[in-house]
Amino acid sequence: MTESSRTESASDYISEAIAADKALDAKLAIFRRELDAGEITAVDAAYERVRALENHLATIRALRQKYFGGRP
Repeated sequence: MTESSRTESASDYISEAIAADKALDAKLAIFRRELDAGEITAVDAAYERVRALENHLATIRALRQKYFGGRP
């Protein structure tokens, strides 16, 4: 892998990771808004946050594998 392709891979990884972070932030904001409005319980909000965070971690792991290889 050339230096240029490594830099491009890193740049693509960062761009996709930032997009995933923004998507996570949006989901967490929805859960906060629903909790504040009394539409869901604190337990439900916590469950949804955990599920969203686990999905986010899986996404980041997949991106790392996609762009840098190695152990999944």
